Amino acid sequence: MISYVPKINIQGVLLKDPEKAMSIFNKEFQAAMWSSLFQVEREAKLLSPINQGTYRNSIMSAVSGSGLDLTGRVGTPILYAEPIEYGQKAHFPNLDNIKVSARFKFGALANDTLELQRAYAIAKSIARRGVRAFEVFKKSFEKSKKAIDNYFQSAGLKITQELSR
Repeated sequence: MISYVPKINIQGVLLKDPEKAMSIFNKEFQAAMWSSLFQVEREAKLLSPINQGTYRNSIMSAVSGSGLDLTGRVGTPILYAEPIEYGQKAHFPNLDNIKVSARFKFGALANDTLELQRAYAIAKSIARRGVRAFEVFKKSFEKSKKAIDNYFQSAGLKITQELSR
């Protein structure tokens, strides 16, 4: 998991109405969090390897918590997400899984023997070299850090202005 605490600068303001203040905090930080997540999600989709688009289309965002205790997540529930993100060491994969993947990527072949031969060739390559890491989420997060800081800095300014009224 990648973790990050954005830079937030809220100037000292006398809190005349704490309930109103919490409402403003929630509104502005939720907005900043969602903007940040959409930024990372957009970058992740651009960096995703594309075959059928299933992986890219499965990338989604979620926010939990409230006020200053917000957690945002960008990810995918797809089972093969970890090998795409982190790669895999050299190993001999399951030929049935490789056959299905190859059929999707390259199309069906005339007979099962040819598909098995193609799957075996791909599996042999994975057994020799492994699978390289794409680091989709790591790279998209790194590319988005400045924008994330800006979203939260802007939220801090809006909060300060609202509370100063």
